[in-house]
Amino acid sequence: MALPTFFHPELSDQSASVTLSTSESAHAGRARRLVPGAQVLLLNGRGLVAAASIAEIGRKEVVVLCRSFENHPRRDSRVSIACAVPKGDRGRYMVDSLTQLGVDRVIPLECHRSVTKFSNNMAEKWRRYTVEACKQSQNPWLPEIADPMSLAQLLQQFDESETTLYLAEGNGTQASARGPDKSLVLIGPEGGFTEAEMELARAHGAHSLKLGPYILRTEIAAIAALQTLG
Repeated sequence: MALPTFFHPELSDQSASVTLSTSESAHAGRARRLVPGAQVLLLNGRGLVAAASIAEIGRKEVVVLCRSFENHPRRDSRVSIACAVPKGDRGRYMVDSLTQLGVDRVIPLECHRSVTKFSNNMAEKWRRYTVEACKQSQNPWLPEIADPMSLAQLLQQFDESETTLYLAEGNGTQASARGPDKSLVLIGPEGGFTEAEMELARAHGAHSLKLGPYILRTEIAAIAALQTLG
């Protein structure tokens, strides 16, 4: 059975003990009903994992003793997903799944045919979902949730010497591919990219990426792209 896992962004390999945040303390004491002496893991979201044990459980704070540390390097294949924002809870499902699978970065993409706008409140929720998914999966690397941007803004920052660009499209010719050290996948809304957006991506060297024989929803396309290239 997997050990209960908690997030502490300030954890370092010099930490003898740490006090969990209010929300993490509530998770440990009230939701998980842990007691002093219980064995747990701590993550800092930057590759460090501590084997630890519960020292004290107070009304609002839980103190954890660190016993040993392990640094996990980043994966060799790092994939960023730039996609239109799915509707409702489908966004949560996408972010949770991508985090469990080891995505490096998620970029909310503002497309001509986008229906859902990415708000500050949504950004806060998506970052919380990444923490929850890292704890559940024990992924030691917290993915970045980038600020929303248009396709043009994203491609202005794109460096083809460092990253290979992929454009997910239904009539793509590439059924599967494996990216280099860094890949960036563009996924449009359910209405699809406009022809102008696709031409802009191709002008920046985007490779056509076909993710399967059927039309996929945005969140499923994002997951399929990560599994293809990751």
